[in-house]
Amino acid sequence: TVRTLQRNLAAEGTTFKAVMEDTRMRLARHYLLNTNLSLTAIAFLLGYSELSAFSRAARVWLGDTPSALRKRKRAGANKIDDFANPAK
Repeated sequence: TVRTLQRNLAAEGTTFKAVMEDTRMRLARHYLLNTNLSLTAIAFLLGYSELSAFSRAARVWLGDTPSALRKRKRAGANKIDDFANPAK
């Protein structure tokens, strides 16, 4: 049930919202750096109805805009440290 999930997540010190945001951040990073999907397609896959909302979230999570991360990747930044690391 919903309540059981909430209780189990609370026992782990987290919430559904936090798990969902962490998952979105990790998927966004993967899609941006390892696929040729359009930014609009990535936003859609992550559940955003607007590209602007995804761009704002990505800036918070990854420290830069999605397009800037892609530009750095194209410019040759390949090491994991060349990109914002997930907070967790």
